[in-house]
Amino acid sequence: MIRGYDELGIYIGDQKVHYDEIRNVEVYNWKKWSELK
Repeated sequence: MIRGYDELGIYIGDQKVHYDEIRNVEVYNWKKWSELK
């Protein structure tokens, strides 16, 4: 889960990921198993 960002990168949980390390990003729309049809 993305927690924040600054001029050098983003924070995923408690870990900072620098923008130059990011290669591919995919956003998921998470659903609970009980909501699936």
